[in-house]
Amino acid sequence: MARPFAVLLVAVMLALAYVPAGSVRAEDDPPWQAAPAPAPEPGPAADPPPVPAPARPSGSSIPDDAKCVVSGEPWKASSTRVDAILRIDGQSRRGLFLNLAYMLIYRQMAEEAHHQVGIESVRVLDFPTFGTDHEQMIDINEDWSNVAFLKTDKSLPGSKEPYFAAFSSTDDLQKAMESIGGKPKTYEEVMKMLLKALDGGDSAASIDPDPLDGMRKHPKFGD
Repeated sequence: MARPFAVLLVAVMLALAYVPAGSVRAEDDPPWQAAPAPAPEPGPAADPPPVPAPARPSGSSIPDDAKCVVSGEPWKASSTRVDAILRIDGQSRRGLFLNLAYMLIYRQMAEEAHHQVGIESVRVLDFPTFGTDHEQMIDINEDWSNVAFLKTDKSLPGSKEPYFAAFSSTDDLQKAMESIGGKPKTYEEVMKMLLKALDGGDSAASIDPDPLDGMRKHPKFGD
């Protein structure tokens, strides 16, 4: 009788040892770590980052810690600073620049990033007033007759090359020529020189006339 009982005991033990895979309990499993989550599907390629856009609308005031939109340097520290109203993709925005060259560099950067940019108005610091208690910006008028520039090789405070100092008075310009040297230039001459340099050409035919046309089309300046 003992032999059949032993056979039955072995059969029961074998049956208990076999547990279908679907019935395994979590507490019976050995320690384990969850598989890492699958990586997200790659989305569409991101657009190229836009050029730094002027952060303030055209009618806003200028804070004391304002920065040049191109270089990020202090705007009010520049003796050749420019305050321009730009038309960017149909919206008027204010752009602050260390000098006229940076204004045109910004315009070129924006166009290369497929933005539409026009220059509606330009104000430049009257150089003799820089650092005084009565600094004045010159609102360049429609025919550019109220401003003249001095192109100089001398480093000008807070600015970058090329150096063009702006003057509302020819007397002040003459005095500056005696002290820092240089040659007088009209606004149109300055713009053409800068555009030619940016374009890399040696002839007037390579100059992009759009900024000059924009100035002629928008005779109102300032905020």
